[in-house]
Amino acid sequence: METLQLPANRAVSRSEGAEPPFSPEITRFPARFINGRVRLVFDSIALGLFLVGAVIWFSAPFLARNYINRELSDLPDYTGRVESVRIHPWLARIDVYDVHLDKKTGKIPVHFFYSPKTSVSLQWSQIFRGVERASVIVNDPKINLVEGPNSEQTQMSISKVWIDAIKQLIPWRVNQVQIHGGDVHFLDFHASPKVDLEASQFELDSEVYSTG
Repeated sequence: METLQLPANRAVSRSEGAEPPFSPEITRFPARFINGRVRLVFDSIALGLFLVGAVIWFSAPFLARNYINRELSDLPDYTGRVESVRIHPWLARIDVYDVHLDKKTGKIPVHFFYSPKTSVSLQWSQIFRGVERASVIVNDPKINLVEGPNSEQTQMSISKVWIDAIKQLIPWRVNQVQIHGGDVHFLDFHASPKVDLEASQFELDSEVYSTG
């Protein structure tokens, strides 16, 4: 009786209905797809928040400057303007540059008030006590008091409306005012000879007490 032998390299076919062998790649693909979509969503949200923060960061100083200029231009007798604003949120401080007040008549050749830099900042010592109080530092201010032949060419004082308006522009209640390198001029352009009296380099450090 003859015996049949199969070749050694012949593959044995699987029977019908047998389960395919387990492949980890098949079950891993949906997890990778889901994780990729979740990561994409989070990355998109992070990018969106970054862009919104960047827009706010760069536009806030311009918006603050425009708001201040708009408020100061609507007051009587004088008009005010600031050239630029810088905000330091980590220091809770606002720096305002090139502040000047001018007579609206335009007949006086000098500013009533000018300061190259004014800073308004929160006092941390007061924050620790549970209150919000601010310190205002005015650097190198110059005030020009002008005597003229009529009211349009005279600037000797400013109305209380201006004081109240400036207080409203400061976001916190002022507890301290400092002036460094102040300069006051008394001018009369119509006198003969012209008058220019100056008091320069004065300093002021004033505590403002309030129960409010």
